[in-house]
Amino acid sequence: MSEKDRPKPPQSAAGETIESPTPDEIPPGPVTGSDVEAAVRGTDFPANARDLIDRARRNGADENVLARLADLADRRYTSLGDALRSLDMLS
Repeated sequence: MSEKDRPKPPQSAAGETIESPTPDEIPPGPVTGSDVEAAVRGTDFPANARDLIDRARRNGADENVLARLADLADRRYTSLGDALRSLDMLS
């Protein structure tokens, strides 16, 4: 692709180039039940909050998911659904 065929970056009303944010600059979205489910995949239930957080770390969960899991009460959860209900992520 030649230089003249490349799309031009967006510009402000003042004609200044608007840089696209890097992935690190984009604020995270809310943590969903699917995010938590993926993070704790492989957990044997019943499990306590510490078990879920440890599994999420081993599975490479991001800090937002880990912070959400840290909101869990220190008790045994019989299933993923039990933990999600405790986090108000499941009715």
